[in-house]
Amino acid sequence: MNRTAYYEQIKQLAHQVRGTYDVTTSQISLSTIRAICRGESIHIDYWKPKLKRVRAAYCLVDGESCVLLNDRIKPKEPRIFALCHELKHHFADEELAQAGNFGCQDVSWEDDSPIEIGAEIFAAEFIFPENEFLSLVHDLSLDRNCCAEDVVRLKRASPAPVSYTFLRKRLQWFGFTEPGQFRDVQFQKLEEQIHGVPFYRVINPRRRLKASRKRVS
Repeated sequence: MNRTAYYEQIKQLAHQVRGTYDVTTSQISLSTIRAICRGESIHIDYWKPKLKRVRAAYCLVDGESCVLLNDRIKPKEPRIFALCHELKHHFADEELAQAGNFGCQDVSWEDDSPIEIGAEIFAAEFIFPENEFLSLVHDLSLDRNCCAEDVVRLKRASPAPVSYTFLRKRLQWFGFTEPGQFRDVQFQKLEEQIHGVPFYRVINPRRRLKASRKRVS
């Protein structure tokens, strides 16, 4: 099977799993993904790896499925994506893992591995299917010359919990942006400039300051 056919098969697998667990895009959350892991008897173990770029890994321990999740990943969006990436390994690559010759480490694109790229494609399609993504792009009237502010609008309108990295890759994949077009854009800062700092970002530093003062006194 060539890569194109394999990746299409992986997309269909993502839709099958969504159907099995009756998941819609607006329902995607950490709780949803954890519930699927429980349904598949996958144990999630939080750990602090020495390699910062490793987000997660899938393995079998005494025949039991286990996902090691980098506990340093704090934003929910990349954490959700990492868990969905490992779900692909569970559904599509378990035989390779059982054979003992497959290390499902989430380092994704670097080695051009179709297995790892397929896991990225599975996660993206599971979280935010291409047809829904393109429909939203159309509704927002984004065109082939979309700017950084358009990406912020897309992020805020997205029904799925996705990061700016996710959106940049998707927009580039469908030809709405050029490679490296937003390399120097700090999207979170841009969003705050346009829409203001989120309330929780204002409250939390104040709480930390109060706690620090109490410890000093």
